[in-house]
Amino acid sequence: MAMFSPAFVLCLLLGSLYGLAFFFLFGRKEGRIIAYWVVGMAAFLAGQLAGAYHPFSPLMLGEIHLLEASIASALGLLVAYWRKV
Repeated sequence: MAMFSPAFVLCLLLGSLYGLAFFFLFGRKEGRIIAYWVVGMAAFLAGQLAGAYHPFSPLMLGEIHLLEASIASALGLLVAYWRKV
């Protein structure tokens, strides 16, 4: 049985929340909800990975680098919106 770490699950949850909140604020078509959801999670995980290699993180929640991951998620969602994914 595969078990995921709590930090990984929380990253997926926060990325999902960012993606879905972005859709509710800026989404126009119902078909894009999945795209924003996936982009939000992927960008949040990418930001978390980038933050893990940075020696200083001003805002953390346990093992999660909230500042870096939130910025990456916001940038990823803005690029997806701009590219009309």
